[in-house]
Amino acid sequence: MKKYFLFFFLLLQFNGFSQKHGQAFVDSVAALLPTAANDTIRARMYKALSDECFATLPSRAMEYTRAGLVLSKQMNWIKGIAAFSLNMGRNHQGISSNNDSAIFYYKISYDLFDKNNFKPQANTVLNNIGVVYQGAGNYTRAIEYFTFALNNAEDYKDTSVIVSTLANIALVYFQHSNYIKSLENWRRCLLVQQKAGTNTRLANAYTGMGLCYAKLKDTVNASFYLKKGIEASIKNNDERFMGSAYSSAAEMEKNIPSAIAMRRKAQAYLEKFNAGDLTSISNLTSLGQLYFSIVKDNRFAETAADHSIPKDTAAILALARNYYNKALHYSIQLKNKAHIAEINGFVSELDNHNNDFKSAYLRFKTSTELHDSIFSQENKNKIAEAESKYEIAKKNEEIAIKQLTINDQKNRMWLLLAGILFLTVLGAVFYRQSLTRKKTNTALLKLNNELDEANKIKAKFFGILSHDLRTPVANLLSFLLLQKRNPGLLSPAQVEEHENKITESAENLLQTIEGVLLWSKGQMENFTPEIAAVKVSGLFTYIDKFFTDKGNVAFHFSVAEDLVLETDINYLQSIMRNLTSNAIKALQDTAQAKIEWKAFVENNHTVLSITDNGPGIDKEKLHGLFEYTRIYSNSNGLGLHIVKDLANVIGCDIQVESGSDGTKCTLVF
Repeated sequence: MKKYFLFFFLLLQFNGFSQKHGQAFVDSVAALLPTAANDTIRARMYKALSDECFATLPSRAMEYTRAGLVLSKQMNWIKGIAAFSLNMGRNHQGISSNNDSAIFYYKISYDLFDKNNFKPQANTVLNNIGVVYQGAGNYTRAIEYFTFALNNAEDYKDTSVIVSTLANIALVYFQHSNYIKSLENWRRCLLVQQKAGTNTRLANAYTGMGLCYAKLKDTVNASFYLKKGIEASIKNNDERFMGSAYSSAAEMEKNIPSAIAMRRKAQAYLEKFNAGDLTSISNLTSLGQLYFSIVKDNRFAETAADHSIPKDTAAILALARNYYNKALHYSIQLKNKAHIAEINGFVSELDNHNNDFKSAYLRFKTSTELHDSIFSQENKNKIAEAESKYEIAKKNEEIAIKQLTINDQKNRMWLLLAGILFLTVLGAVFYRQSLTRKKTNTALLKLNNELDEANKIKAKFFGILSHDLRTPVANLLSFLLLQKRNPGLLSPAQVEEHENKITESAENLLQTIEGVLLWSKGQMENFTPEIAAVKVSGLFTYIDKFFTDKGNVAFHFSVAEDLVLETDINYLQSIMRNLTSNAIKALQDTAQAKIEWKAFVENNHTVLSITDNGPGIDKEKLHGLFEYTRIYSNSNGLGLHIVKDLANVIGCDIQVESGSDGTKCTLVF
């Protein structure tokens, strides 16, 4: 009896010290096996041994997993069969790199978990199958399983699987160089964890966002999030992820010796746990590139003071080839075609440098053929289609739920009316009749308030559409009419110029629609803005390009090149578009019209201002511009209402000054 008590105590403590007591734990539990009955207790002992050996003694993991699976089948213990089939898949995937066998056992496990309503476990298996396909470079199949797992996990509020699948989807898009979609999924991964109060993949999310920003040439955000990734892994004492964090941070390091040192430090962590995973392969490949760049780019002077880097060219090239070969070895084990293609390309370049042209050609051919088979446009379209199906399914589900809610509300309303009619006809008890009337009046008042609020939102929404879409639509129509009515007046160069303007106006119209929808969603669903570092010079460039048809108005911009603002770029762009559009309209009858945007820091606040030299605004109108109860008949009526709403959401104070010499609007952050 004491032995079994010790076993259950060990199980309770397993998560806390399995890394410290790998061999000791296995030996102590294995010693109890001969005395255990052939029942669920013995099966659970096999499960504990299987899990522990997978992490610390891989060579024995398969032995205990097979024994547990055989015992579970003998007992017809469905949950045990599913659990051990899951471990069999993990063993084939992580230890023997046999992807076909891994998927075979995963599918058995999924069918059993799903049919017996073990939904969280079933979602975990779906995610694991996606990881197998991802590791093999079959990204189309991977994204199908990831989106399936994500859909199910969201239904069951399974935060762990939601976070894991979002991270995996982000990696797929990153590997396809779709950094915007990758960043979007990493951001969702981060927000889900923050909302749930978990930190298991915070470091992963921060690092993924940092790498996306690095690829998008946004060095400010890249450095910020990569640093956050390292800090999170250190804070959580997560050595398993420290290797990934340091490897990612090395992407931003321009100094060769420093980059090599960081990647070697990362590799030490990676090899401590799993030297053959995708992160380790990427890190080894980057080490090979760094050493090769010393010779290829003649950067010997930069490495002269570092005694850990050889000074002999042949020795440096040998190190580069050694890292490439290790990375290629692990890639072949994983059957990852994407990495095999990439590394063969790098080795081809190295062979070419060494004048081994035959090998260089064969390597290059292998690289090109594999790359084309994986990253074809057809596969990219399939990935996009898989995610679109998931999004459409979610939207249809939301619509169905809302329709059921509406029907339920209608039924309740009819029941309420029937009850009121019944009580009125009976005329039984005046007190009950009075109480019913009071309740009915309260319900009707609440309904009227809700309808009134809905009407206000609808009025604001149509006001937004009329205000924000008028200018780009008018520009587009004017270009089209000019080309239609007077085609002979335009030279080929002018025709091309107008066609370019039409295209640009259409693009601006699309951006405006997206901004308006963003604002309207914020009004109706309490959408929270996403704060990030934004360069003010980029905002001014956006405004200059957006208003392609300025007429007689001259634009001037004044800003320090390195001025950065922490805000939501979409909200701020909408504010600036509205203010600029209003200023242009005010200058229609002004000679030598000009608009000036300025950005500066004053009293520890970042200030953006727009000034025009128009006729100014009447004092009475100026007083009522921000009041919803006072709406003027001209086209600018709701513009500053929109600006005020957006400014309030992002914590911006807006001020307006106007006189006979023009109008000035100031945004203070």
